[in-house]
Amino acid sequence: MKFTLEKATRGYNTATKESDIVIVEGTGGILTPLTSRLTIVDLICAMRLPIIIVVDVADDFVNKTLMTIKSAEFYKIEILGIVFNKYVPSMPNNPHHSSVKLLEDMIDYDVLGYLNNVNIKGEGVNPENLEVMLLQMVRLYRNGEIVKLSKRTGETITLRELMDEVGTDAARYFFCMRSLDSQLDFDMTLACEKSNDNPVYYIQYAHARICSIMRQLEEAGITPVAREELKLEALVEEEEQNLIKKMGEYPEMLAAAARERAVHHVATYIYELAGMFHSFYNKCRILGVDNDVQQARIALVKAVGHVIKHALGILGVSAPERM
Repeated sequence: MKFTLEKATRGYNTATKESDIVIVEGTGGILTPLTSRLTIVDLICAMRLPIIIVVDVADDFVNKTLMTIKSAEFYKIEILGIVFNKYVPSMPNNPHHSSVKLLEDMIDYDVLGYLNNVNIKGEGVNPENLEVMLLQMVRLYRNGEIVKLSKRTGETITLRELMDEVGTDAARYFFCMRSLDSQLDFDMTLACEKSNDNPVYYIQYAHARICSIMRQLEEAGITPVAREELKLEALVEEEEQNLIKKMGEYPEMLAAAARERAVHHVATYIYELAGMFHSFYNKCRILGVDNDVQQARIALVKAVGHVIKHALGILGVSAPERM
């Protein structure tokens, strides 16, 4: 999918409707190429945006800043002001003090502020509590073939476009279902399927089935009994025992996922729990069985539904009641 100004502008307009403030960050200067024919200037003009010039205070910054200002003025781009990066006026013995003062005297734009490199020790943050998580590259597949992307030619797929194609739920789940140190092959075709092969659909369908069961029970006039009246010893089938054991693992699994910064454990867990529920659904009836068994299975089904919904919520994925 080739980068176009129209596509970028649509994404920007969508973002402005969803957010109070939208900042478009450029990289490398306003004449930096986006494709062989387009530069950031073209993007700024297409979106009719004003700019803030961030000056990286280093060698030759005066010349680069003046060239950026002249280019912006040539293209009639509004300049809101200047921000000096990696510079603090109060810092003693800074070799760039005189050059910064010279540039400030030469330009007719407001200096909006000065930024220094972040010093987490100076901010009272323990460096041992700072973690930077790195992840592997993501490969996109469509109809069994890899989607070829290239920054040089402008062939890109934005996250917004991916979510528009496969849905927000599928995008979130697929990105969460692999560990950060494993390469993710994102099957866009699979993510759109409404079949048991699609893990998102498979899990959400389990929750929708549970909601359907509860509606059927209500229509039949069957009311769940209080917890102290339940006879859980009636749950003797293998499928029932598997569900109970799996739900028993949930708190420890969540603790491990948080401790290891491994959200893929949550994605794997609910997929396995959903599979166990589908097996239970196909084997164990709720209507037309002994009352003690029925009430115990109702409690079991409600518990499974609660865990699935809670785990999906952690991933930011919806738990539909009907599908």
